[in-house]
Amino acid sequence: MAIFIYLFFIFINLFLSFKDYIHPFNKNSRRALWGIVIFSFIIIYLFLSGYRNYSGLSGDLYNLQTEYEYYLRTGNSIYEGGYKIFMGVGKAFTLEFYTWRAIIIFFALLLNFYSIIRYAKNPHLVIALFFIFLIIPSAEQLRNFLAFSFFQVGMSQLIYSTKSNKYKNFIFSLFVLIAGYVHSSFYIYIVILLIDKITLKYIKILAWFVLLFCVVIFLNNNNIPGFSIIINYFENSRVSDYLNQNIRFGFLLYMFLHGLSLYILYVTMSLTQKLQIKDLKIDKVFTTNLLLIIFFPLLMVNGTFIRIFRNILLLNYFSFGEFLSLRYFHSKKLIFVLMIVSSCVMWVYLTYFFANTPYALYFPFFLDNIYFR
Repeated sequence: MAIFIYLFFIFINLFLSFKDYIHPFNKNSRRALWGIVIFSFIIIYLFLSGYRNYSGLSGDLYNLQTEYEYYLRTGNSIYEGGYKIFMGVGKAFTLEFYTWRAIIIFFALLLNFYSIIRYAKNPHLVIALFFIFLIIPSAEQLRNFLAFSFFQVGMSQLIYSTKSNKYKNFIFSLFVLIAGYVHSSFYIYIVILLIDKITLKYIKILAWFVLLFCVVIFLNNNNIPGFSIIINYFENSRVSDYLNQNIRFGFLLYMFLHGLSLYILYVTMSLTQKLQIKDLKIDKVFTTNLLLIIFFPLLMVNGTFIRIFRNILLLNYFSFGEFLSLRYFHSKKLIFVLMIVSSCVMWVYLTYFFANTPYALYFPFFLDNIYFR
């Protein structure tokens, strides 16, 4: 049942992403059929809040539950202050873990749908692509999903808002700080402010230097020169656990996934630049993805840093929706959608089947859901 519902909402949203070409849906001038959007929100919420994992092969959900219950007893936690504030709400109302988690998921999902409804030119495409891949890590990694939701609101404001640059930079910085206060890894996204300060030419040069530096790191047995000083500074902390590892060849897998996003964005940008449409933001999204290459060396330390690049995927989906909504390139759009859907499937396969066993996260996502048994 879970798989049927999952596939149905992917297909119905993909179908409606072409609504401008389909009678009678093309008579609706609005960007989306809101009934389907609302139903999609409900189904995504049920998938996320009903998710359990009885496999014993993944520790994220279990660790979150253990830490939450410890916080209820003691008021202490190893997690960031922002996340502790949310746990404090659960403590104040003595909520058990899964009830509290369901409330947090509802709030975080509202933030994501706010950005989709407010800024996505093709919400159905964005929702379909979210269903294919992002829904799965969002179910397992609550703390990251909550922080990601704040980040997504700030990021969509930065790229798509028509307000002044000063205002957009302030709002983005504010939401990045909030996201970082929930999950400290999100502080790094403050570098995205550079996309308006540095030309694309210099960002490309910087990206090439980073790639060359990655070669040096690889020749140094995946040890970043001078990185031991940072590791020693964070000794005996969770940060040290992340940094004091290497995955030898595994980083190539994660670099490939981000490279795939860059390639699709580059093709999209190359096609649309000839049109000189002022409101298009595809070039900014491409520049943002290109700038994130500066974090490639972290992938050579620990594969969990793929989250840095995964967290930008929803914004990429906005850009894909921009292209699909153009009154041009009609003959290319079906091939384009097949390409981006294939890229999402590639993220699923390489993340949950190739790099890990599907019994750890992928199968439990469908089989252990309390609402779709």
